[in-house]
Amino acid sequence: MPSWHYFSRPSDVAMHDLTNPTIPIPKFLTTIIGLDLKFIPSPRFPSRSPTASFARFQKDLLTKVFFADQPKPPTDEPYNPKMHVGSDWEPKLWDIPNTIHERLAIFKSQMRNLMRKRRPRINNLFPFQKRAISTLALCNDVLVVNSDKNAGPALIVTSTYV
Repeated sequence: MPSWHYFSRPSDVAMHDLTNPTIPIPKFLTTIIGLDLKFIPSPRFPSRSPTASFARFQKDLLTKVFFADQPKPPTDEPYNPKMHVGSDWEPKLWDIPNTIHERLAIFKSQMRNLMRKRRPRINNLFPFQKRAISTLALCNDVLVVNSDKNAGPALIVTSTYV
């Protein structure tokens, strides 16, 4: 039978503990739970892959360059983004001036150079909070869940939750 502990410290947010008293819980878990369940810790080094973004950027740029000289057709209806259907059409490479291709290649190489540098980020967690998260991640028999009616986060045994 789970015990109904209610953690409440002056600096921490309330958290319901629905686990057995024999299950070890990280000491500073309430400081992390108080950040909200939607809180995302930032990694020390960002993991960025620009290839997908480059493909979309290139398609958008080449399409805008292709239609740059043509006047915009008059429309009586206002633009509704919900009714917009994206197109897979791309202009042919020979329809775009060579200077655009050269500038796009330079832009891509410079962006790759910038993204290749692994600049460390300032982590948004304290070391004791990182240790508490890693301890909780190793504990497979406890879950952190939302309580009903916005009563705050709760710890519960996995088998009870399932």
